[in-house]
Amino acid sequence: MSEILKSWYAVATPHKDIREGRLDEAVFAANIWAVVQGTAPEVYLDSEEFYRKTYMTSGLESVLKRVATGLRADGESGDRIISLQTSFGGGKTHILVALWHLAKHSDLLKGSPHTAELRDALNDRFPERVRGVAVFTNQTCDSTQGRTTPEGVHTRTL
Repeated sequence: MSEILKSWYAVATPHKDIREGRLDEAVFAANIWAVVQGTAPEVYLDSEEFYRKTYMTSGLESVLKRVATGLRADGESGDRIISLQTSFGGGKTHILVALWHLAKHSDLLKGSPHTAELRDALNDRFPERVRGVAVFTNQTCDSTQGRTTPEGVHTRTL
């Protein structure tokens, strides 16, 4: 006996901004440098809101586990480089934003009621105090043109 497949809106409730027709499509263009600078849309700046609205895919969960393990200095030592190979719109920048919040705001995230999926993914084993986080983008490092520091020094290095 065949069943009729229900419409997506019959089985899933969209977020409030979508239901109320207030969705700003610009929020789909994530920019890790804008997050670092504090100029990104609020959904990317607020760690709890970001994880509340993020669907925990198996790929995102895998990367978060690997990085959290490395930040805690657990498990095997060795290569800590992760290659994110997806097509355009495949979630690479979203993963980078998720990692930024994990490294910068793990204390807030581990106690938040909005991060149950993240806590489950990490088995409640968040990294402790991360001393520093560096972000390198084409906006921070241009090997051909170099960059000028706030002090006026022009460099062509990292």
